[in-house]
Amino acid sequence: MVIEALSPSTAGKDRIAKRRRYQNAGVAEYWIVDIRDAVVEVLTLKDGEYVSKLYLSDEVIPVSIIPDFELDLDEIFPTGYTV
Repeated sequence: MVIEALSPSTAGKDRIAKRRRYQNAGVAEYWIVDIRDAVVEVLTLKDGEYVSKLYLSDEVIPVSIIPDFELDLDEIFPTGYTV
């Protein structure tokens, strides 16, 4: 599992080049955390390709590689969160 926090200067690299590298390396889960917009894109490896799902700040993310574990984004991005 890899978790990346986006910064404006590396967003393109994280979303394209690193995504491709991690997918080719077989990384089971790749999370891209967009702190500015308070969202997390979760990419899960299925049959060698990433499947993407976007989670908003008030949602709970199931962590597929850790059974029975979830991350409540409201704890990361509390109500009224701004950058």
